[in-house]
Amino acid sequence: MTYEEARAAVTSYLGTLRVSDGAVILDEATIELPYGRVFFYQSETFARTGDPLRAYAGNGGILVLNESGQLHAFGSAKPTEWYLANFEASGDPSLVPGAVVELASADLDRSADAVRLLRSRLDLPLGELRSVLVAAASGSSPTLRTRSPAEARQLLDELAVVGVTGRQLPELAV
Repeated sequence: MTYEEARAAVTSYLGTLRVSDGAVILDEATIELPYGRVFFYQSETFARTGDPLRAYAGNGGILVLNESGQLHAFGSAKPTEWYLANFEASGDPSLVPGAVVELASADLDRSADAVRLLRSRLDLPLGELRSVLVAAASGSSPTLRTRSPAEARQLLDELAVVGVTGRQLPELAV
């Protein structure tokens, strides 16, 4: 998706907002990413005059994905980097990555390496680890709990090297 196409999608989205002063994209603030762009917007009057009394409050960025054109509106309670990190980890800018890993596939020819890796990271019996890998290889989606979201991310990166794929599940809101 080109910059112009992504910009047009955001302009169309902004047209659906109920605002008293037209919303305009702040092109100079756009963030270019390998997978998309984050656009920011503000009231037309603020963009033209700089009058802070005419600025919108509570408007976060809008991520447009290059491949699909899908839009993801960010919140404004956290920095843009927080929403991007969540999106990159979970596919949703508002979901915080958790400590649980869901396995998607496993190369059983490399299962000995995967079992050794899992055994060094998790306190689980050998038989259970083998069962988890067989389940992943057969198309099930077994889950493993780590001690922290950072450990889950590291485990996924290390598993990829030994032929196991998966994703980090988001934390559940309590």
